[in-house]
Amino acid sequence: MAVIKRVKGDNYPLEIEIQDSDGDVINLTGMTIFFTVKRNYEDTDANALISVDVTSHTSPTLGITEIPLTAAQTALECTFYYDVKLKDGTEITSVESNKIIFLPHVTIRTA
Repeated sequence: MAVIKRVKGDNYPLEIEIQDSDGDVINLTGMTIFFTVKRNYEDTDANALISVDVTSHTSPTLGITEIPLTAAQTALECTFYYDVKLKDGTEITSVESNKIIFLPHVTIRTA
């Protein structure tokens, strides 16, 4: 995954495909995905801006899952850091880490 861009306050899911280091999809059946967004890398998990755990996946055998993002969670405007981790039993593996940018709205009108 690359840098993620979302518009501030929009609530649409982030669909991701989880692959191993060889580029093969990982069967997500029975696994948990952790998605975390922080202002700074060194912030504690308790101080994360967004923290989502996903246990029900869109197409687990194809390695596809969706991270639900609500309007309240994305009511941010700036560049932050995110990572995706995969939990299989007691083993936790980093899948991706990069920046997430929440862009301001251009259109404000509602009618």
